[in-house]
Amino acid sequence: NRSLSLVLDALRELALDLILVDGSLNRIAPMAAADRVVFATGAARATDPALLAVEMRAIELAFRLPRRRRGSYPGKDICIEQGSRVTRCTGSSLYDAEDAKAIFALLTPGSCATVVIPGFISAIAFETLCKRARDSKDALGEIILRNPIMLLLAAQSQQLIDLLSEAVSAKITITLAGGPHCSAVTVNPFYPDLRDNAFVPAYIDKVALFGSVSKAVDMPVFNIKESGPAALMDACLHQPNE
Repeated sequence: NRSLSLVLDALRELALDLILVDGSLNRIAPMAAADRVVFATGAARATDPALLAVEMRAIELAFRLPRRRRGSYPGKDICIEQGSRVTRCTGSSLYDAEDAKAIFALLTPGSCATVVIPGFISAIAFETLCKRARDSKDALGEIILRNPIMLLLAAQSQQLIDLLSEAVSAKITITLAGGPHCSAVTVNPFYPDLRDNAFVPAYIDKVALFGSVSKAVDMPVFNIKESGPAALMDACLHQPNE
């Protein structure tokens, strides 16, 4: 992440209009340094369109969380804001249920506290905060994460959807301090099929793939081979930030 940030900063000094970075969902963390991302998915990742649709829905939910519009982002450690009182903790991440319980123990019922987590939060820590919040009297009102990628690192697709639903049930607002916006999704029905010890080109139903993903998300979806690059580029250049 830091290395990519340094490269991007150096390139921006050249007054470039657009910088494109090739990445991968399996190496998503460095993409936090980007301004926008386009997710490419398709049969090479999974041949079941329904699974791809769920994954893209989870990604969109994470990237379209509200952005913090007030104040400056705190330092490297977890920070608890309760009215005018600010408590800075040791450590930047919540790795397990015990970490989450320790943070929740610092919250005052009725304070509707804001917990700022600049580092990683695990699925179990997230779930623990939500469960504690449901059982408390407005002790926790908001969780601020550094960027949407922290959520993608925390949980798989359906689990992430369920976690965000739990936050809503617990009346917790999940807010992002920053990070890239997601412009679009591209889909590709091609995948390499292993037959007789050799890979051969294979395809799933392109209509089913496009339809499943399009119904699952609100952002633009492109079959890049059919629609061409111009429409995708237009979505990247002219789509306003949420």
